[in-house]
Amino acid sequence: MQILCVQKKSLAEKAGLKIGDKIISIGDYNIEDILDYLHFEQEERVEIEFERNGEFFKRTITNKYCKPLGIEFDGDGIKAKHCQNKCIFCFVDQLPKDENLRKTLRFKDDDYRLSFLNGTYITLTNLIDKDLQRIKRLKLSPLYVSVHTTDADLRGKMLGSKNPRPVLKTLKELKEAGVDIHAQIVYCPSVNDDLEKSTRELSEVCASLAIVPVGLTKYKNPDLKAVSKNDALKVLTLVDKLQAEFLTTLGTRFVWCADEFYVLANAEIPNGDFYENYDQIENGVGLFSQFNDGFDYALDECNSIKIVNQNKGKRLTIITGVSAFDFIQNKVNIINDTFKTDLQVIQVSNSFFGDSVTVAGLLSGGDILVALKNKDLGDKVLIPSTALKEFDIQFLDNLTLDDLSKELGVPCIKVFPDGENFVNAVLGVDNI
Repeated sequence: MQILCVQKKSLAEKAGLKIGDKIISIGDYNIEDILDYLHFEQEERVEIEFERNGEFFKRTITNKYCKPLGIEFDGDGIKAKHCQNKCIFCFVDQLPKDENLRKTLRFKDDDYRLSFLNGTYITLTNLIDKDLQRIKRLKLSPLYVSVHTTDADLRGKMLGSKNPRPVLKTLKELKEAGVDIHAQIVYCPSVNDDLEKSTRELSEVCASLAIVPVGLTKYKNPDLKAVSKNDALKVLTLVDKLQAEFLTTLGTRFVWCADEFYVLANAEIPNGDFYENYDQIENGVGLFSQFNDGFDYALDECNSIKIVNQNKGKRLTIITGVSAFDFIQNKVNIINDTFKTDLQVIQVSNSFFGDSVTVAGLLSGGDILVALKNKDLGDKVLIPSTALKEFDIQFLDNLTLDDLSKELGVPCIKVFPDGENFVNAVLGVDNI
């Protein structure tokens, strides 16, 4: 791990560490990657061995207040582990062969380190005993695990793995080591219908569980079928029963359904308190409720201070996917009525992946362009940031916001998909 930057007046600078030094070990442990450093840097006494110009040195840093040492590295030292499974519903395997597709989307990772750092889901199938011991030693918590079913044979078939590591045994071992697990089940109708059994068994070893509907593109496994309205109603009914039970026995609802189940079933979206700590928000669990909370807060703030609508007199176009269209249209109607704005919502269908994919986060730049071309878009087009590469303006088909703006002749602006930012964006408010 090579040092890229040493903060001024930091403990690292005082110890004489410099840019270009390579950290070899801390204490008795060789540094494999950033996780080792993050674990050991905030101990009261930090013994560092490093290399400088071919020579090796040691420094002992007294860290009385257990604070960061002030070192930034050139990379995190992690070469992501490739997924070895052949899941029957793998979304990467359902991607089009389109050469314009962002190349990074074709990489299937299954790495416990990325699960800890970024919240990505892993299957545990490629863990070796050394990995498991390291997770426990560093207490890498929480981790996010795709389970799908607790039936060993069925899980092996769903993952396309002959001898997957025993999932319940492994999860129990991690729990006993103080590692919290947030699990998910991708529900495939007529495949893993053992939801109740799996949920009950996972409630003994996990901190939370999300049930999400299988995502199918037009390139899907022909043996799989999409979740229907009746399927969604059945799952919601089961989960509602289990939540009531767990709330009494565990003090938490423990299991939640992704928002898409409520959309498919045309069911009422629960309020924010229902989702407790929003532990599964990145899994699409509680997104609508969190949006509602932020939207209501921002609207109240704007009303209370009589905010001036910076976009008054302008016409704005907001795009979204099929599943969120009614929800966003309702919010736009409220803003139009309250602030006399001129906002329109345009629903974009997904031809890139197929019309069974309805979320805004998987819209391509090309599909948005087709939906908006030759329409009266007004002064600006607002695009949900979930459709773009993180910290970038690139869509999954490599088109960019700048490309879209040029083709449509109006500025296309990225908007973060939470209620407060949504209100601020349509009213032209930077901060309330």
